[in-house]
Amino acid sequence: MSRPSAPSAIVPGIDLVKPVLALLVIWIHTAPLAGPAPTVNTYVTAGAARLAVPLYLAISGYLLFRRMNPPVRRQIRRLLELYLIWVVLYLPVIVHDQLSEGLEGPVHLVRLVLTGGMTHLWYLPTAAIGIGIVAIGLRVMSPGRLLVVLACLSAVGTLAYGAQGRGMLSGGGVQGLVGGLLTGLNDLSLAPRDGVFTGACYVAAGAWVARTGGWRPRTAVVVTAVAWIGMLGEVFVRRRAAFGADLAEPVATCSLCAVVLVPALLRLLVARTARAPLPGQVTARRTGSLVYFVHYGVLTAFGADIAHSAGPIRSLLIALVSFALSVCLVGASRVRGLGLLKRLY
Repeated sequence: MSRPSAPSAIVPGIDLVKPVLALLVIWIHTAPLAGPAPTVNTYVTAGAARLAVPLYLAISGYLLFRRMNPPVRRQIRRLLELYLIWVVLYLPVIVHDQLSEGLEGPVHLVRLVLTGGMTHLWYLPTAAIGIGIVAIGLRVMSPGRLLVVLACLSAVGTLAYGAQGRGMLSGGGVQGLVGGLLTGLNDLSLAPRDGVFTGACYVAAGAWVARTGGWRPRTAVVVTAVAWIGMLGEVFVRRRAAFGADLAEPVATCSLCAVVLVPALLRLLVARTARAPLPGQVTARRTGSLVYFVHYGVLTAFGADIAHSAGPIRSLLIALVSFALSVCLVGASRVRGLGLLKRLY
């Protein structure tokens, strides 16, 4: 294994990949080819776009835990602050979406606000939960062992929810008890795509790369290629078997091969460090982060929703407007008196 980079080292790959990850998230939410080419849309979504959030989480774990005394509490507070800001900004959307689905009372509304409702804001509490679990785990075991434990937990969650989707955990007895537990976790927004199953696993992947250096770059290339082929094969098998293949279900955001693919990709992203930021690197980092939050509002303004395809043309417009708006906001945040805009990203 290679030595981890110094905490002060600048990693261009991480910043430059963030706009790409934001674009992949927009792909998931707009499903541009679901109408004209549904099979292509499914494989691009499951085989590439679904890696965006796990990579975001792994990057967060890498940047935080490459420090031997990471400011965990400060980072969690910042994530919760971001969450509060964006929940307030998206509150009209959250309430509108839920009213269209049928509101079940004030308690239900409170829970929706706390989990971001049907929006994409679940990422922020997921990251906060994941960071907290990893910070505690690193006190009692090595980064490698912690990653294995949390990856196994993620895999168990993926398989369990797949089995539930096939009706294999219905009825009474132990199976019914397990099915009820999984349903409860899903209702509490703790299904596999969220903090306990996904957040902790991929934050741990970032911490493992940060603390140990991960695989050597050549090995990481091989692991990436093999894991990506395996991931596409897994998508094919799960679709054919109708086992957790519905992209609308939380289990579809998890892939067994992704727990190997993501740390390999992260290792390649951090393989090169620099003494100073590359031209446009800082803008790419800030814009890539802001697009993740902004695009949902743009999507809504265009009359689209994440449950249906926006079509190729409208999807392209949503992406262009989201990036343009984010670039403008990032530029405005540098203007004297408008520094508070930095709190958005």
